[in-house]
Amino acid sequence: MTDATNREFDAWADEVSRGLTEREITLEPPRAFFESESSEEPAWVADDRPSSVRRGDESGRSKRAEAGDDPVLFFAPHATSLPALITLLRLGEPFRLCRVDNAPERLAKFADLHPWSPPPLLRTAGGELGEQLAILLHLSLKGARAGFLPPAGTAERDRFFELFGFLERTVLPSLEMASEADRSPGADDLRNLAEANLLEALFRIDRQLKGRHYLLGSTYTVLDALFFALARWANRRLELKHCTPEVHKYLLRMSREREVQLALRLLGDLPLIAAPPEYLGTVDLEAFEDESAPELAVT
Repeated sequence: MTDATNREFDAWADEVSRGLTEREITLEPPRAFFESESSEEPAWVADDRPSSVRRGDESGRSKRAEAGDDPVLFFAPHATSLPALITLLRLGEPFRLCRVDNAPERLAKFADLHPWSPPPLLRTAGGELGEQLAILLHLSLKGARAGFLPPAGTAERDRFFELFGFLERTVLPSLEMASEADRSPGADDLRNLAEANLLEALFRIDRQLKGRHYLLGSTYTVLDALFFALARWANRRLELKHCTPEVHKYLLRMSREREVQLALRLLGDLPLIAAPPEYLGTVDLEAFEDESAPELAVT
């Protein structure tokens, strides 16, 4: 790609990294990054990733289009489904999507299927799994050989869980608190407190990212899918380019990756140019209407 095309993409990716949707993005994506003259498949750019995390041979993949045990990810607009979808795409195994609209009747139908957890929900051959933390840990174990989860008994594994807790218990609550303050008149003090806590957390991550491609170094983990989604949310509120430049550069790097681009397109934030082979299509929520909700195990 030419330097001009790279600069054009970075300008467009900056808008993507701020969480803008297709309707809000003002720049057109450079077609050279998404299309190839010799193929209908998009020419995804991910060559700036370390060689250890580039996609390998995909010839052994099977779509299993007729099988009933393919994972299904239930998602709702504006719900925290992006990290799970990015990780599913990285796993490269066949899966389907089921959209749960925010309309009351659709949410009621979903509640009949899984009453104690809102979307996202991952349905596998072994049952349903709710809550973002549980879904990401489940997928990280499936991708352990690819480095999604550091080896057991290592300092890297300890650091993984420490940072996972930090994102879930510090960064995410700060974002949720700030958003709640936006919806509450006269909540300026709450908003200021939330944004101060968020900035403090992002400063810590900004220092850690210096010299690193991903959060834990040169290897992708599910932490990167989670932090990309959270930082993208934060970038709509704060000018990360100025206050946390390493986080901003990280957002631009992640915005270039094939799985991130595909996830944004499958969730509807960006137009889908060509579906990836692992994506088997959508399943309508009504297909699960006759199934009774599983019992919640209590010990």
